[in-house]
Amino acid sequence: MLLIMDNSVESSSSLFPVRLSVVLPVRNGEPYLRNQLRALASQQCSFPWEVIVVDNGSTDGSAETAKEFEGDSPNLQILSEPRRGKPYALNAGIAVARGELLVLVDADDEVGDGYLEAMGRALEKYELVSASIDTKRLNPVWARAEIAPADRLVLLLGFRIYVPGALIGIRSSACERIGGFATDLSMGEDVDFTWRAQLLGITTGLAPDAILHFRRPPDAWGNFRRARRYGRAFVRMYVRYRDLGQPRRGLGEFVGYVRWMLTEALRGGDHWQWTFAWWAGHLEGRLEESLRQRVWFP
Repeated sequence: MLLIMDNSVESSSSLFPVRLSVVLPVRNGEPYLRNQLRALASQQCSFPWEVIVVDNGSTDGSAETAKEFEGDSPNLQILSEPRRGKPYALNAGIAVARGELLVLVDADDEVGDGYLEAMGRALEKYELVSASIDTKRLNPVWARAEIAPADRLVLLLGFRIYVPGALIGIRSSACERIGGFATDLSMGEDVDFTWRAQLLGITTGLAPDAILHFRRPPDAWGNFRRARRYGRAFVRMYVRYRDLGQPRRGLGEFVGYVRWMLTEALRGGDHWQWTFAWWAGHLEGRLEESLRQRVWFP
């Protein structure tokens, strides 16, 4: 079920062809949504583009916030996808996107200057691209550790390259081949999407000049919860891809992980709880989902 919340915007924007479509799913995105929309509205591009905000059942006024930018963001559409789940919201936005290029962003991050132009250039060479992550601008000092190298893509879980959902740029033709995001996944949908792309032979690369300012949870509890979701997703990916060659985590890896985690906790330091919460959440998520799925992937 897809509801168009602003028919006048859609009708007027359909008169103007666009090359790139930004898809922004949001559910209860306050207070950060306005910052992301402002960053998008300030983009300077050599090609026409549009922004598609998909409200995924928000109760905090996110849709009203998006409407504030109707005069600032080019060809802005605001949609409603009441079926809960990010895959539904992404697929809804992709379904109405008119650009041959798609850029997916999250409500709590902020795109850097020239982001869309850089993503567009990279998509001329590759069918699927990842942006580069900056963790410094939006996070306190203790949460600024590098998430991924700025100059290369990395293998996830010893199987395939992973492009985080907040960094994805993809040609619409490639997205059609992949078949969109899997709606039977409540987590890890971006891992599954990019792995399916590579199994189909879709070319994947990096847009090094496209900088996304990534926001991390500011407190230990929020960090724990996010890490727990990632841990559970990793187990689900193993169940989904083990027959295609994804390796299983061994007992030695598990023991080493626990030993390292405890060593870091004993070492202490400023805000050690925030870092410890991440690794503890990851571990709990993997153990929890391993029991649920009846597999060994801790």
